[in-house]
Amino acid sequence: NNPQANVFVIDVLPTGVPYLVNYCNVRAGILFYCHFPDQLLTMDTVNGERGSSGGNNSSNNGGFMIRLLKHLKRLYRGILDKTEEVTMSYSDLVVVN
Repeated sequence: NNPQANVFVIDVLPTGVPYLVNYCNVRAGILFYCHFPDQLLTMDTVNGERGSSGGNNSSNNGGFMIRLLKHLKRLYRGILDKTEEVTMSYSDLVVVN
């Protein structure tokens, strides 16, 4: 059934917004409220980017592991950031605190 509402307010995670639009046949406006988009919150802090104080690791094996973890973090962040971007785009209005 199509819920009778004028506006749906979704908080914290935008992943439910496409479900409302595509499967619940919602014709009401959808407002997504978030504290701050995750991809902007984590920019240059956990994206695997080395800060200005980072030094070289003399161990080849340790250097390999650091590079591997850096690439895995980029892949992980890329998937999460794209999911957030696409699902937020289904909202009629995005409000950020």
